[in-house]
Amino acid sequence: MKLKIPSGDLLWLSPLWVLSGSILGYLSLQQGVGGLALMYGGLAFFALLTWFDLRWAAVPLIGYFLLAAIGGFLLLLMNGPSWRLASRLMIAAYSLYAVWNWYRSDDATSDLLAQLGPSLPVELAERGWKPHRFPESNVVVFLPPAVAAAFDTDGTLKGITDSKAIEFYATLHAREEFNENPEASLDAVSHLADAKGLQTLDKGTYRYFYDPTDEDPFTAALRYWVVGIPGAVVVVSILADHSGPRSSALQEVWDEIPQIVGAVI
Repeated sequence: MKLKIPSGDLLWLSPLWVLSGSILGYLSLQQGVGGLALMYGGLAFFALLTWFDLRWAAVPLIGYFLLAAIGGFLLLLMNGPSWRLASRLMIAAYSLYAVWNWYRSDDATSDLLAQLGPSLPVELAERGWKPHRFPESNVVVFLPPAVAAAFDTDGTLKGITDSKAIEFYATLHAREEFNENPEASLDAVSHLADAKGLQTLDKGTYRYFYDPTDEDPFTAALRYWVVGIPGAVVVVSILADHSGPRSSALQEVWDEIPQIVGAVI
């Protein structure tokens, strides 16, 4: 778990819940009221989890404040108007509203999408780049119009620009375990990088690394990018030397890695 300051009103409400829940839980325990101690302790615990961006912690908090709001409303109906009861009802209702907003906030949605998997590289599509979809897969590679590309019989995407030699390759590596656990593909990239003594980079839903190979850095040779997205790994090979591809079109591709790889839903 990584510490992440909660957004919205939870920034100041959650510390109050942790503090009040801890104090009330301790006092209830001293008085021998185990049920109340457990309830207040749970409030403090789940409020603390919001500082680690664990969105599921909102569910018990919503349940807690919903019951508090309903209980306060029923007490108002039975006992008549009371500033004390009204204030408790307002606090419970506002807390419920704050937790719900945090649970449904934009950063929660983006975090969830990042966990579920990659999206289509819309920006490249809007720029006129063409998607090349691997056979029997939802994984695509985007290339600019200046790169002529097609799949061979083995399912490898090959591309050329202004030469007769193939300058670009893209190979999809898919395993059954990636379907069962999409995050396993990212772990596979990390393990491969570790084996080569190379450093991985994380960008959005991607995990990737560059392998310059053992070829002469001043000679044009195939250099590798290993790009992982949830559920798949794509190895991109581009003819380049230490300064990059000699083709301007492939330099564009080089500059857009890793987001040339995506998945359609």
